[in-house]
Amino acid sequence: MDVIIENLGVGVVSAILCFLAAGTICYFYLAQMKLKRRCSYEVNALCVNVREGRRTYNKNTKSYRLSYIYSYSYYFNGKEYMIEDGFISGKKLENGHRRRFFINPEKTGAENEFWDGGEKSLSESFLRLLLFGTVLFAAVGIIALLTN
Repeated sequence: MDVIIENLGVGVVSAILCFLAAGTICYFYLAQMKLKRRCSYEVNALCVNVREGRRTYNKNTKSYRLSYIYSYSYYFNGKEYMIEDGFISGKKLENGHRRRFFINPEKTGAENEFWDGGEKSLSESFLRLLLFGTVLFAAVGIIALLTN
């Protein structure tokens, strides 16, 4: 590794690593955008199961923080389907609450493709985070190249 850094320079190696990170993050961003386009049918799903997910111990407060996992059911073309992907949340919601999803009408059942499009959607926040990461790593890579 030292030989590579000596031959190329720290700036070029840093730029390469940043561009690789930006490319990887961009790949996941584009995959999420494609999923969002495929999932075009809106369903109003009902929470049918809440279970305890994981316990995280906080050393400062000397207490555990619980996370909860939710399972939802919805109807499409007269059939009931389940979304059991493990929606993890620190906020405990009761059975019976409703949540909006967008599903891919061509992939239901075991193949179940869906997009969480609810209010304050985690999927939307995830997309913004991926886009920001792509821009950040690309910008750092360009700066590393220019300062080399």
